[in-house]
Amino acid sequence: MWAAGGPLIGTRTLDDVPIRISVPQAYHHAAADAANAALIAHFARVQSGRGQHIEVTVHQSVPQTTLTAVLAAAVGHDDFTPKPPRPGSTHGGGLDLSGSGARTRRSKWPVADGLAEMHLAMGPTAGVSTNQLFALMKREGALDEKFHDWDWMSLHRRIQAGEIGLDDIEDAREAVARFLATRRKSDLMDIALETGVRIAPVETIADLVASPHAAARGFFQRLAGPFGEYVVPGDFAFGAPGGFVPLTPAPRLGEHTAAILAELEAAR
Repeated sequence: MWAAGGPLIGTRTLDDVPIRISVPQAYHHAAADAANAALIAHFARVQSGRGQHIEVTVHQSVPQTTLTAVLAAAVGHDDFTPKPPRPGSTHGGGLDLSGSGARTRRSKWPVADGLAEMHLAMGPTAGVSTNQLFALMKREGALDEKFHDWDWMSLHRRIQAGEIGLDDIEDAREAVARFLATRRKSDLMDIALETGVRIAPVETIADLVASPHAAARGFFQRLAGPFGEYVVPGDFAFGAPGGFVPLTPAPRLGEHTAAILAELEAAR
């Protein structure tokens, strides 16, 4: 089903041979879709009083696992398969215009207090984000003049025409690396929100616990445990009272043994 549904085609090598997916996934994805469909049908029944029939096929479910590749044509990338470099090519083969970063050489960027995740995306859909980043770098005097006329929404055409080579792209990456190296993770969130640059800090557990966003939502809860106070994740969704298991600390060894044995005895 993984092959018949389409996802295997995205794993093709330059020899046109798909790479085997070692762990069965097709039916897992279809089961998840079926569970979601059942919840939607139940919601509709609660609203209307009429039941619904759910039909989910694995063959239709698995193409959704290709993420942006399933929408490649819609975002201006008609052929999302590996290609060898053309004779005389300066860009090393096929380009990724989907915005997924699947062929981006660098996506983790060192910053002053950790790492950030970002793709220098190009193409009509995602290139606008890179344009915003380079515009910010230009305003702050951190962009070499050679990059001032780069439009990442159409940059692939200049690369395919041989006007821009791999060395130029690497120079652009190095300029971005220098610009980000002095920023902190909190700066990146401000940049993303204010300019639309698609960048995100790579959060540690400590970062998550101290997150202003999580605090505003009241996500993390404090529990008194046998060895002190615990900080634990709370409900991930609001508006569903009673929909989540009450938070309790982990039990100590043997804490509930007597109660469990009593329940088993009573059930005999």
